[in-house]
Amino acid sequence: MAAKKKRFETFAERDRKKFVSESFGNIFVTACFLCLTQPLFNFIARLLLPGSPSSAASACVFAVVTAIYKGLGVYMPFLIYQVASTGRTDTCFRRVSSARPWHYALGIPACACIAAAVWYAASVAVGALRQSGYIVTEPAPVLTGDASVYAAVILSSAVIVPLFEEMAFRGVLMGSLMDKAGGWSVLISAVVGACAHPTFMQLPYSFIINLIIAWLYYRTRSLWLTYALNAAASGAVAAAYSLSYAYPDTFAARMPSAAVILGIFGLLCALAAVLLSVKFVARPRKRDFSTRECTKGTLLSLLFWIIIIAAGFRLFMQIYKPDPEEDPQTAEPGTYEPADTQPSMYAFELEDNILDT
Repeated sequence: MAAKKKRFETFAERDRKKFVSESFGNIFVTACFLCLTQPLFNFIARLLLPGSPSSAASACVFAVVTAIYKGLGVYMPFLIYQVASTGRTDTCFRRVSSARPWHYALGIPACACIAAAVWYAASVAVGALRQSGYIVTEPAPVLTGDASVYAAVILSSAVIVPLFEEMAFRGVLMGSLMDKAGGWSVLISAVVGACAHPTFMQLPYSFIINLIIAWLYYRTRSLWLTYALNAAASGAVAAAYSLSYAYPDTFAARMPSAAVILGIFGLLCALAAVLLSVKFVARPRKRDFSTRECTKGTLLSLLFWIIIIAAGFRLFMQIYKPDPEEDPQTAEPGTYEPADTQPSMYAFELEDNILDT
């Protein structure tokens, strides 16, 4: 049997393959740096604001400053990439968009309701793990019971952090891949955006919301729209957590049925937004890369899997089951009660940082 002849690769094909590899590789390298810049800026925030706030005013300042540094930790690698690759520092808010008023009218309630419902489902799962004897650490905002602190936490989570996230994940990441990779940029943006929130209660809703937002950005090219949707989702989650802290008994009694209603309503709004976008918004132009090139550029990239593995490692470092001999409380499943003021189903390992939304 004659051996299969090896096909010679032309210079044009070789240059094309290199261009595809570099287009995906450069953005994945940038995303990998999130593993460094996020802890770095969190550390800087802790140096500037050591200890826990002692008053409502200091708690408000703590919430705002921490949110700013969290946002910078997300945006800084992408800003450096943008400057290095294009020499520009614009935030892509000036792009021509095809967003319609109904995108906002349907997208905002869709993202807010879905985020709150999925976050609640994740909180129930975390509570079940804790009732089984596992210790699950989960970052949470510092709340003092003052209304001004609740407002500061919700507003900083809804206004500050989403601004940096949208400039990074949609403005720079999708902006560099959208015309080349088409719909693949939606998946990549959603995966990277979710991996920036590697906690049990944040990663599920973050991936779903990032997927919705990225698809709408792909269709409309509107960063103002995606910022509004991200702000609605982040604000809804922060508000839900604040309610669980301020009114734990009422929240525990009414949130299960409310989460179902919110989830169904959010899905219907999201479906309506998608169908209307498909019908009335012009399809994006044909991408430069083929499906084969996009698949190989993403799934065969070691850096893409490093991003996912790093997020998974950070995720599972937050859960462990202590030795019953060392902690008598965990000798039998269900006997462990978290040592904080929250109900066991919604209990958090409180840390001195704002809700990472």
